[in-house]
Amino acid sequence: MGDLLRGNGRRLLTLALVVAQVLLVAGTATARDPQGRSPMMTRRSFTVAATGDLLIHTPVWQTAATSTGYDFGPQLAAAAPTIAGADLGICHLEVPLDPDGPYSSYPRFNAPAELATAIAATGWDTCSTASNHSADQGVEGLHTTLAALESAGVDHRGMHRSAEEHAALRTYRVNGVTIGHISATYGLNGLPQPGGHPWSVNLIDEAWILERTRALRAAGAEVVLVSLHWGNEYQHAPSSFQRQVAATLMTGGEVDAILGHHAHVVQPVERIAGNPVVYGMGNFLSGQRPTERRDGVVVLLDFAETGDGWRITVTAQPTWVDDAYHVRLAHPDDQGALGASARRTLGYLGVPLAEG
Repeated sequence: MGDLLRGNGRRLLTLALVVAQVLLVAGTATARDPQGRSPMMTRRSFTVAATGDLLIHTPVWQTAATSTGYDFGPQLAAAAPTIAGADLGICHLEVPLDPDGPYSSYPRFNAPAELATAIAATGWDTCSTASNHSADQGVEGLHTTLAALESAGVDHRGMHRSAEEHAALRTYRVNGVTIGHISATYGLNGLPQPGGHPWSVNLIDEAWILERTRALRAAGAEVVLVSLHWGNEYQHAPSSFQRQVAATLMTGGEVDAILGHHAHVVQPVERIAGNPVVYGMGNFLSGQRPTERRDGVVVLLDFAETGDGWRITVTAQPTWVDDAYHVRLAHPDDQGALGASARRTLGYLGVPLAEG
């Protein structure tokens, strides 16, 4: 009898320990966050690194020339740790890419296809491609651009080779989060849609963007980002068109963030319905020489899941295109042009400097 009691006692003790462990785990899973909003289950997070125009003027691709082709890697290398360090890197490719040339600059751009390899090596995962220069080389330029990106392993949004490709609902999967991404431009510099197809390049149409956003969400997207090529060139203040489009897209809370480019100077970050509108990120790499057109930025959007949705924190790493057409990271404490650039950029953006 004594042995049986001792055996039962051991079993009861084991059972008690198991129950205690279950309660401990359950207590951890149902603990509330500091604001008492909702149970603290496993919370997801991810960071997006977004940049402005890759605008490849003649001196930029001439600088990249080698004995066997073109290598843009050294011009972008300084920004690689920041961009590759994010969970999702989004570039804006403003110009067509071509493996053969001849290459050209404004007003009808045509850049070496090797840029796509450098985009991948720098850490960008995808590029928005809808811009006012998307039609510069017609339908052939559209095909060679998308082929170059895909060959380099870089995804893309904004340009399409078929109606089926335009209609397809494609998403990214990042840290367990499904993300939708839309790219559109205000126009094509008066050129016709490549191939005469209305689906070749996405144009800014608020109703279509919202419809697309809802379709992406129905297909499983938990976050939707919209890249817009818009605004008045060389003006830091958002235009009335930008503000009207932003208000239409953001007020209902369906779009999580807008990433803007085209003005070639840095424009502010504002919030509508609590979510960020990055009106303009300046030139990331270009041949434009006026001082403020050399200012660029890596905008970092940190998404953290809460009981009420996503908390989005926006910080910035300023950049500067130097005299040798290389992108350099800029800090407000730097001396000379770098420090001045960083202070301008942070001032126009109105967001903090990224840590590290």
